[in-house]
Amino acid sequence: KGQRKGPPERPVPAIKAADVARLELTNEKNEKTVLEKTGTGEWRVKEPGDWKADQQGVKQLVDSLEKLTFADMASENVDKWVELGVADGKGARIAAKNGAGATLADLHVGKAVGGYTMVRADGKKETWQAGGIYPYTIGRAPSGWRDHAIFDLTAADLDKLTVEAPGSKLILAKEAGGDKDKPNGAKWKIVEATGTAPKTAADLDETQVNAAV
Repeated sequence: KGQRKGPPERPVPAIKAADVARLELTNEKNEKTVLEKTGTGEWRVKEPGDWKADQQGVKQLVDSLEKLTFADMASENVDKWVELGVADGKGARIAAKNGAGATLADLHVGKAVGGYTMVRADGKKETWQAGGIYPYTIGRAPSGWRDHAIFDLTAADLDKLTVEAPGSKLILAKEAGGDKDKPNGAKWKIVEATGTAPKTAADLDETQVNAAV
């Protein structure tokens, strides 16, 4: 009935990533994960355990909330919820809250249809076409949100590499020269080699060394 004036309609207000301090995620198996931002800005898993979170993964999810866009309303029919994947307790769900505990958005995230993701705000009957959010970004198992990093370092931090196997040992040291900031750019020299380890620079595969580093 005519053309809309002003900003397009959306089921939830726009969200700023910096305002998000708590995320409550539920996957298709009805497993719940709670993520909270600490005073230092680090994200932690707070439920079902207390662990350091995958910082990059959480950042991508929070950024997707800020970039979330809506196209047209897909359906006002409650009977379509199951078909579109937005029924209560039947699919992915994300609730974002600010530092004061106020809910910024509480969304059921359903199936991909026609290039859009079906999304329904909790407590509402309307299902919307949304862009920028996907159920697989929300639907990890709780353990998938943990920080799985073993070492807090980069390849540029390493100057020595020792590789041992039964009957063989290889010790390498990083040489000056080469582009240390690029993959496979560092140069290495053999400090010690026994058994079947390469004995000369010609035998050493530096690409393989840098890949290991």
